[in-house]
Amino acid sequence: MPNANPPPRTWCLRFKLNRSTILLHVDAQQTFASIRAELLAALQATNPDGIFKGSLRDGTPVQYPLPATPDDIALAKPRDINDLNAGWETIGDFNEGLYFDEDFGSKARGKGKETAAVAAKQTSATSVNDCPQGAGLRDGGAVAIRFRLADEKARRQRLNDGDLDVDEIAKDGMGIDDLPWDVIVPTMEETYGDEE
Repeated sequence: MPNANPPPRTWCLRFKLNRSTILLHVDAQQTFASIRAELLAALQATNPDGIFKGSLRDGTPVQYPLPATPDDIALAKPRDINDLNAGWETIGDFNEGLYFDEDFGSKARGKGKETAAVAAKQTSATSVNDCPQGAGLRDGGAVAIRFRLADEKARRQRLNDGDLDVDEIAKDGMGIDDLPWDVIVPTMEETYGDEE
């Protein structure tokens, strides 16, 4: 049974996908990896068939197969908290391990190898920002979610296998923030009707 009186550091975040909002109570300093695991559990509990269903503004239905692991969930914060239509900026460790092996920095692949010292700085910077408070979120904040696409999974596997180097990654040119975030914010007319 959920705790009716959450601890003071507990925040309620609004995870948004399509027209749906999933409310989760999280600790302000909880890692995004554990938040994604809780989010996936909530999505699986509310979508037992494994399909998240939504619709476009024109009513066309869309379906998203739920990911098998929390690692395939991307999170993003709004670029402008007062205008959710202004776009989204990735937060958390969604791309963790994308360019480096688990022993980060010791076996960087490709031509653009980084030193262990630079990699260690990146790891510590990532860990500081790997929680809602560190990422600049606030209690009640909106967080966009999206599931890793099949071509992203294939690309990640090729990177981890060493089939792509840094030059090929740069040539590709598409980062996670360039991909679409399916968040539909209702207009005033949709919310309150056309009454004047």
